[in-house]
Amino acid sequence: MNKRRNTIVLLIVLLLILPGCWDMEFIKDARLIYATGFDLMPDGKLMFTVTIRDVIESGGGAQQHNTVMKSVARTTRESRDMIQSMVAGKLSAYKIRVHVLGESVAKKNIFPFMDVLYRDPKSALNARVCVAEGKAGEILQLNKVGVTFIGETVNEMISSEEQMTVVPKENVNSIAPVMWDHGQDFTLPIVKKVEKNVKVTGSALFHGHHMTGKLNRQESTLMLLMAGRKAKLARLTIPVDQKQNPQLANYITFEVKKAEPKMKVTVKPGNRIDVDFPMKLTVSAVEYPLGELSQKTVVQRLNKQLSAILTARSQQVIQKMQRANCDVFGVGRQLIAFHHDTWKQLHWKTDYRKVRFHPRVQVEVTGSGILN
Repeated sequence: MNKRRNTIVLLIVLLLILPGCWDMEFIKDARLIYATGFDLMPDGKLMFTVTIRDVIESGGGAQQHNTVMKSVARTTRESRDMIQSMVAGKLSAYKIRVHVLGESVAKKNIFPFMDVLYRDPKSALNARVCVAEGKAGEILQLNKVGVTFIGETVNEMISSEEQMTVVPKENVNSIAPVMWDHGQDFTLPIVKKVEKNVKVTGSALFHGHHMTGKLNRQESTLMLLMAGRKAKLARLTIPVDQKQNPQLANYITFEVKKAEPKMKVTVKPGNRIDVDFPMKLTVSAVEYPLGELSQKTVVQRLNKQLSAILTARSQQVIQKMQRANCDVFGVGRQLIAFHHDTWKQLHWKTDYRKVRFHPRVQVEVTGSGILN
């Protein structure tokens, strides 16, 4: 009897002291934000655009509905509060899939607009971040692309391009520490409105909190390969001839099976910094109209041609990144870690452009599909 009484008393005490779900929210009471857009107005105010998802019960079952709303205010929080005042139910940010930064915001300073995302404990830190060519609001105003809501369209499109090694895989959480790292920078996908559709056009280069340049799709893929960030697939199309007719016969498209980049930072007298950047690419031809890849001499010629072309292109990509002061490869991070005395003497914002990179790409064609 005493044992039973003690058990009951223990259960009552546990019920009193154990915490419950004090911050629980019911989805049926929430207005879920799926995508946000940030644009800077000429007077310095923020235009904030959101897509809100609702589930409407009808005779045929539940149907999803997308509402696009916008507000103009001085800060992100104030803009969101203004939208809250125009909707019934509580706006919830934990389902956000993607944040689209207008070019005006990206070039100015992205952190003041994203500050609220890091301070809100319910913010979706795994939401993707991208830059819009032009205005972010114009992309979200599309509402739908085909039968897919715009938030999912942009999110799934970026996800697909991440798997193809076209754009980097980044989100709200991943870019936060890099924004404050003086020895490394980051890139974000660029999306563009094309009539009633959206496409990914490349990567935006950042230095600190500011967008400072752009890479097109092929340049972005090469940059990611050099950074050791090859995803599931990576394809490049390279001109290897100029005499063939039709024109497509002048090109080879290959899939990168393996990328092995290496980077060695050397400090020489006078704080001269050299970066040796060899990279070996093992590739397989997926389109080569001239065929002939069964011949060893043809493969050797292609290896030599592709190695020379990609070495030159790598140098061009690096020069673009240096002009943009975008240190994606983390040369500054290497200096901080292994050459700290030198680092303290540098002004990295200007000295990064003086770094001498020596890229060398070695291509080895090892397959040609089922024609092997």
